[in-house]
Amino acid sequence: MRKVNLLFSIVVVIYSCLAWAQETDTSVIVAEVSKLDFLVGHWRTVSTIVQTGEQAPGELSYEKVLGGSYILCRFDGKHPSRDYWEAYVMITFDPDSGHYVSHAFFSHGPPVTYTGVWRDENTVTFTIDSGQSRINYTRMPDGSVFQLNEALDAESNWRPALETVYKLWESSD
Repeated sequence: MRKVNLLFSIVVVIYSCLAWAQETDTSVIVAEVSKLDFLVGHWRTVSTIVQTGEQAPGELSYEKVLGGSYILCRFDGKHPSRDYWEAYVMITFDPDSGHYVSHAFFSHGPPVTYTGVWRDENTVTFTIDSGQSRINYTRMPDGSVFQLNEALDAESNWRPALETVYKLWESSD
């Protein structure tokens, strides 16, 4: 039932996105989404929960969809305290605000929306709409990706919560 609800939510977002894209000049969107090409690929991941040091392996893919106006992310991993850990994410660029928009659907909670901006030439940061957490994606010199999830503490300081290293999937062919 959970997967059916998740898939239904994704279909609704995709349908809404298609209607929006038909009314918008997508050349700016495609150009901005292309700046996230460093994420595109099939990745093996290892996430470290900062507070406990526990590690969780995963598999992650990013692919361009809908004519390059969006990136679709699929994640499947093992979580230390859950039966499964799964997420689907749709990322695009909103030319009106000048920011990226990310709609995330998780196996363990309600959908959320993030707004993304470049912090520097290698790091893009997506902050959840509540402002309580954010995810930093950094393009590393060797082509890997470092993901740092942070949360605000009681004093409104950003504290690391999860560190993830992406390595491109190497097939055994």
